[in-house]
Amino acid sequence: MTLTQKERTFCEEYVKTGSSLDAYIKAGYSLMADKAKMYVKAADILKRPKVKAYIDELKIGRAKRVNITIDQVVHRLWAIANADPNDLVSVRVSNCRHCWGKDFKYQHTDAELQAKYDEAERLGMDEPDELGGAGFNMSRVPHPDCPSCGGIGRSKLMIKDTTQLQGDARLLYAGAEPTRNGIKIKMHDQLQALVKVADHLGMFESATVEKLRQANLKKVEAETSAIGKELVPVKVEIQVVDASNPNRVRDNDSESDS
Repeated sequence: MTLTQKERTFCEEYVKTGSSLDAYIKAGYSLMADKAKMYVKAADILKRPKVKAYIDELKIGRAKRVNITIDQVVHRLWAIANADPNDLVSVRVSNCRHCWGKDFKYQHTDAELQAKYDEAERLGMDEPDELGGAGFNMSRVPHPDCPSCGGIGRSKLMIKDTTQLQGDARLLYAGAEPTRNGIKIKMHDQLQALVKVADHLGMFESATVEKLRQANLKKVEAETSAIGKELVPVKVEIQVVDASNPNRVRDNDSESDS
């Protein structure tokens, strides 16, 4: 079974973009005001065995040219979708200087308090006020009753060394650029990657298209029923003659609906 020119163009455009609607339009099929109807029409074309066979043939040819397989692409997309953004950039919440100090007073690190004692001794001054004492560790969690921070601590943006990224995090990373306020880390769209994998596996599109088809059929049936009550049915037969071969007669839907 041979393909019509529209079907062939549809297949070639679909392989280029992955969009059945774009392929439908570029192939020269009838445009409709209701885009949902065109989606349904495009989906119907995709289901034709000869169309599916040609699309598979084109995809195989392209994969051989670029030396890549579908499995490789899906695996990479799946890795991006499952990568942990915290491996690139994270927000760390820690205690403030008052959280764990004595009587919620300012707490020094051991080195800071020692430096204050050394300076007082050097200048011949009295021993410094320890305030909340020593032992501050920024990795501790906030104190829920701290009057200084209200128990929410202090937030700090942590950016990882991207040259040390490994595995899925390296695939998620899409570059960085300086901004007026610091550094902007770019990541590939994880949701889009997940949707592409799901679409490849046929999880969403078939259900969506089927709903659109059913809605369209109900609409057509309702319109037909309304017209039938007002008009007397008339049977119309149309034959379309191929201009390139006057002796060949085709069904009226062989090209217009192909």
